[in-house]
Amino acid sequence: RVAAVRILAARLPGGTGPLVTELREAAERLAELHLDGSGSWDRLATELREHALACRPPGGWGSGFPAGELFGPEDSEDALRRLLCGSLRDLADQAGSAGERGDLLDTAYAVLPAPAGLRELARGWRRTA
Repeated sequence: RVAAVRILAARLPGGTGPLVTELREAAERLAELHLDGSGSWDRLATELREHALACRPPGGWGSGFPAGELFGPEDSEDALRRLLCGSLRDLADQAGSAGERGDLLDTAYAVLPAPAGLRELARGWRRTA
C-alpha cells in the first residue's frame, strides 16, 4: 500500500508529474495507512511534498488542491517549501549519522523560500549588474 501512494505522486521518467487528482488520492491513501508519528510517515510525507513542489504548475494546482495536513492549507509555492523544509528537518532528527543529518539539514534550508526583502534586494542587484 505504501508503494501505491508513492506511485500516485511520483514523477514519471518522461518528466511528467502527478495530476492534482493523483495528489489528492495519495494524501487520502497516506491517511488510511495509519503511520502517524512514525518515521515511515515522515519519509513518505517528505517524498510526496517533494513531488508536489517539483511538479507544481506555474499557476498552482487549482481548485482540486488537496489542502490539509499533508500539503498545507493553501496552494502556494512558499507554503509547500516551508512544509518540505519541516519534513526534511524531522528526517534530520531521525538520521543515523551526523553526516546524514547534515545533508538533510542542508537540503531543508535550501528549499526554504527566500525572505521577501532578500528577494527584492537580489532583483535590484541583478538589474544594476
